[in-house]
Amino acid sequence: MAIHLHIVTSDFPNGVDNPQLSDAFFLIKALSHQKINIHLHSFVHLNEEPSVQLTELCSSISFYQRDKSNISFKADLPYHVSTRSSQKLIDRLNEDTFPVIFIGLSSSYPLYGNQLRSDRKFVVRLNKNEAAYYHQLAALVPWKGKKVHYQIEAWRMRKFLKKLISKKISFFYSSDAIVQNIKPHITSQFNSLALFTGMPPVFHQPGNGHFCLFYGRLSDEETSYAASWLLEHVFNTLEIPFVIAGSRPSTHLENAAHVRQHTCLVSNPGEKEMQDLIKKAQVVLSPAFIQHEEDDHLLQAMALGKHVLINPKSSRKTQSIACCHLVQSPEEFIEKTRTLFETPFSEEEKYARQHLLNAKFQDEKSLEKIISWLS
Repeated sequence: MAIHLHIVTSDFPNGVDNPQLSDAFFLIKALSHQKINIHLHSFVHLNEEPSVQLTELCSSISFYQRDKSNISFKADLPYHVSTRSSQKLIDRLNEDTFPVIFIGLSSSYPLYGNQLRSDRKFVVRLNKNEAAYYHQLAALVPWKGKKVHYQIEAWRMRKFLKKLISKKISFFYSSDAIVQNIKPHITSQFNSLALFTGMPPVFHQPGNGHFCLFYGRLSDEETSYAASWLLEHVFNTLEIPFVIAGSRPSTHLENAAHVRQHTCLVSNPGEKEMQDLIKKAQVVLSPAFIQHEEDDHLLQAMALGKHVLINPKSSRKTQSIACCHLVQSPEEFIEKTRTLFETPFSEEEKYARQHLLNAKFQDEKSLEKIISWLS
């Protein structure tokens, strides 16, 4: 008997530059290989179309325009949730009783008003602490209006999560840090599920690379900030070839990346192109300005890249930090990048990475949990 599953995402999933969307993409890929029929529902930007690979993996894809004018004044309804409300989505989900996975709080509006048929399974996939994320984003942005917006959003995300918990909604969480402040007596609603990484075998290209690399989802405010910071504080004086790569960069960032002859930007690379860039880079720089509890954003760099240069907010995982190079100030980034650019990636470093990553890639275990939930 055929198994069908609805998956709802806040954006088109991809396996390239964002851990949360990559998690959704590789979840879909793993389930598709098990002959499970995926019905994907995504909110998109303007005239965006799903990738060919995503179309091949899904039995159907429905997409909806995000309405940024749909601003809620309810204390427990965040802006990023209310602008992804869609009656068409709710109607489509109610056409059958297939299980539903909502990827992230931002995609889970249909659960807010009890608008889904009750004779089905549904679960919210938590792969980020949304409240903590927006709280830190408020501290990062310089404009006061945005600071207030993100502070309110952090408060509302906490309220929204509490509301879903009160409705006895079930959750899959990828990190203990996401649920560390949830009271013990309600944790029965929460089940651990490691991120789907879909990573290829650990592979480090021989020889030295010819450039330094920063990559990420450049439409995200904190990622764009990190890219700009590197341009302004590191590669303004360090004349080593530097490539920024990622999806939907702003015009301002594209222009800034091409001001100097030794810096450039690769916009919207595909999965293979991004992996090739990581393999060919001598140093992957990954400064973070919002605290990362996990190291999911570093996995591709550690699996495919050579030297990885981070700052303290990039990870709290001791083992991951030991496999990277840790610096903090712009001066330290400059000096360490200069040194690593001339330093071969050793066999000892490769072995340490392989030992660490083999324990982290748990797609098979995560897939077993999902299939058990579906049955």
